[in-house]
Amino acid sequence: MKKSLLMCLFLMATLLNAQVNAYRFSQSNGIYTEITAGNIIATPTANSSTGSLDSNVYHITLPYDFYFNGEPYRGLYISTNGFITFGDTAPSTTSTSPISSRTPYKGAISAWGGDLNTVFNISGTTGNISWKTIGVYPNREVVIQWKDFRPAYSVSETNVYVFSFQIKLKETSNVISIVYKNGGYLMGTEPVFGSRQIGLRGSNNLDYHNKIGYSIKESVSSSSEKSNITSSFGTISNATSGMPTNGLTYTWSPPSCIAPTDLSISNITINSAEISWKVPVINPLNGYEYYYSTDNETPTPSTIPLGTSLTKSAFLEKLNSATQYYIWVRSSSGNSDKSVWSSLGTFTTLCAERTSMYENFDGYSTGSGVPLCWDRISGIGSQKISATSPASGTRNMYQSASASQNPTIVVLPIFSNINAGTHWLRFKAKVSSGMGTLDVGYVTNIGDSNTFVNLSTINIENRSYSDPDAEYIVTVPKTVPGNARLAIKNNADSKSYYWDDVYWEPASSCFIPTKVKLSNVTSYGADISWTALGGVPANGYEYYYSTNRNTPTSSTIASGNSFSKSVTLGNLSSATTYYVWIRSHCKENELSSWSSAFAFTTNCESSSILSSTEAKICPGSQATLSAIANSDTIIKWYDSQIGGQLLGTGSTFVTPFITNTTTYYAEAANERFISVGPLSVMTQGGRITTQSSSIPWAVYFTVLSQTKFSSVDIFPISSGEAGGIKIFKGTSISEKPLLEVPFTTNVGGGTTAQTINLNIELPPGNYTIYPKLPSSGLKRNASGAVYPYTSKVANITGNGFDPTYFMSFYNWKFDGGCASKRQAITAIVDCPSPDITKKEVINLYPNPFVNVVNITDISKVKSITINDASGKQVKVINSPSSVLNLEELNSGMYLVILELNDKTTQTVKIIKK
Repeated sequence: MKKSLLMCLFLMATLLNAQVNAYRFSQSNGIYTEITAGNIIATPTANSSTGSLDSNVYHITLPYDFYFNGEPYRGLYISTNGFITFGDTAPSTTSTSPISSRTPYKGAISAWGGDLNTVFNISGTTGNISWKTIGVYPNREVVIQWKDFRPAYSVSETNVYVFSFQIKLKETSNVISIVYKNGGYLMGTEPVFGSRQIGLRGSNNLDYHNKIGYSIKESVSSSSEKSNITSSFGTISNATSGMPTNGLTYTWSPPSCIAPTDLSISNITINSAEISWKVPVINPLNGYEYYYSTDNETPTPSTIPLGTSLTKSAFLEKLNSATQYYIWVRSSSGNSDKSVWSSLGTFTTLCAERTSMYENFDGYSTGSGVPLCWDRISGIGSQKISATSPASGTRNMYQSASASQNPTIVVLPIFSNINAGTHWLRFKAKVSSGMGTLDVGYVTNIGDSNTFVNLSTINIENRSYSDPDAEYIVTVPKTVPGNARLAIKNNADSKSYYWDDVYWEPASSCFIPTKVKLSNVTSYGADISWTALGGVPANGYEYYYSTNRNTPTSSTIASGNSFSKSVTLGNLSSATTYYVWIRSHCKENELSSWSSAFAFTTNCESSSILSSTEAKICPGSQATLSAIANSDTIIKWYDSQIGGQLLGTGSTFVTPFITNTTTYYAEAANERFISVGPLSVMTQGGRITTQSSSIPWAVYFTVLSQTKFSSVDIFPISSGEAGGIKIFKGTSISEKPLLEVPFTTNVGGGTTAQTINLNIELPPGNYTIYPKLPSSGLKRNASGAVYPYTSKVANITGNGFDPTYFMSFYNWKFDGGCASKRQAITAIVDCPSPDITKKEVINLYPNPFVNVVNITDISKVKSITINDASGKQVKVINSPSSVLNLEELNSGMYLVILELNDKTTQTVKIIKK
């Protein structure tokens, strides 16, 4: 054990780049022995900022080498601010935070790091800084002393608190001690407060071993903490003080073994690597222990190592390919004599050739890059992993390049069977606007874009992954060179492309049907057609439909089969959304995968209110109205015969508190309208700006099933201005529009909606809506948009400008069903004449209210108390007026307690909208 200790002490004295956070800390209550006849470094001359040893730094030469953090020093700097530092770089004279400081000195020991000074001839006391060497070789000790210093800077001569402290540096053992002498008031009793740093710092402020606590008092009774922050203190007369007690001693002992450094990694393969590190000529007695993991979580002292080495290297094997590993090594000279784990870095094993692949990019951070084992040939255009509206999960790939830029090429992993003729590349893709193309081919040199050879140019029209035609397949012929790697290139066409869910998988001669279309939709049926490569398979096509959008599995029993590329579905339910999948049945046991889901909604069957019940109530009460309709409908309650505000749903409706007979209207509906997209610029959120008439950008949308596009809302800046809306088939706005609707703005301010009725029947497909903007423009959102905005009938898929913008058209309404004519149902306010002997009731109106409530007879009211629904008091009004402004209240129900002049009370329920 003695041999081990000497060996590790040698390591400590010779190895560089050790860490002070490995020092061992202890605490004791000893004796403070003031040094006398030592070397006086500085003495104050006055009680002033210049005369009281404020902000001074001194250099001394030590009589022996003192090893700090593994390095020997023969000199150090002493700061009047309660600390010393090592190395050639001196601390700033005004430095008060030696542990958290970024000054590049080699290390610091702080006894009371803060803005300090001493006193001159106050009550016969004058402080100083001195140092002295005590003891004899090889056990000498340098003592550096701050005598009668104030715990915080002050030049007051009427309130003076002083204390003393020492830093001790032991020869041979290189142990560090800080010893305190308790303080006291020379004058006055007013408390002094502040915060100080106590502990060690290495060569930078990330290597520290600091003594902290909520206060210095707490700190002195707790263990050492590894932090570079400060602790507060207080000097309090005749009470518990935050200052150290007399003889309190903190001790830091250097570790007996120092961790290795300077990792080197070589000979990396797909499943192995060799690691080595820097060590002294003499190794620790038991050599080194190493640990590696795919998680960057530092092992603890009790972590079991994965291997040992008596040399300065180790061979790691049986690793996973294309995997990042983190490595730690520590010195070992016995079961209880080990260094801290040293983090020696990371490496990634090489990529193995693959025969299949699926990649959705979710395991990678956003930004310019590609997954492990992929590469890219970067042009000037953009290529990155993006979180913008992926097909699945949280990430997808993005590529774009303008006409003046070079395209980027994304190179896929190495496939050992690239020219076997048995596999294809399958992935989903979309374009941000119009129609675009991606080239799918291969490269033979990942450093040279000129080696790209195109295999297939895929035409992309869809702007959403949910589009039935968003999946693309490229077959790879046997003629591709064996050393080639597949690649995807965006053309320099100023368009933005996204792609996701990439498969390298066995090709099938049993092709998946695509481009499913809908026609002849009724309340109970629809015609479905599709396309597929080649002729009709020997066993035709199987189709499956359901009201559940879960994709069928390979074992799902089909709903039927067809020997043509179409089928008529019957016996469907009205006003219901169905999902359809098609697959090829080529041979008895050979079927393709199911196509992408295609959704449509059957037409709505008319509904009606079968019966209704009115109600009669007294003023200031609530009425309960009821209605009965067909079981497959819902009943909606409105405040007007046409349009108006939706008040509630269900077979019963409880009115607000009313004082007059009021008629309400019930409607039997199968979801009359479906709203798509944000309701307003306010609900969308983000940055709200004005869409100028000079940049009328298009917005793209996809209709999923036959529907009527009923209306959109706009938010005009000014009223009385002309504008218009056009709707185009597809993404081109150069063709004749399907619809052109002019309008004149009738509201202004940019926060009030104006509804523009469109009422155009649209079959499934892709469309563009395009504005002719009023001269002062419309409000829009310049951030926060997340496309697509989806519904069962239509999706808003993007715009022609910026994927984070939402452009001008809000609360898109599509006819998603049908509704009955609204039936009037009345709440009658009619009570018998009140008994004249009873107290007259004081009413509050309107009820419900927005901000203001009126009182019918305020002359009888002395004061008002308002409670919320839980009974909590929210407002008291003394000497109220007949009009109450309750704008500050939140929406909800409240109890208004009226204290009358005759000392009685009345309670009225009110509802704030």
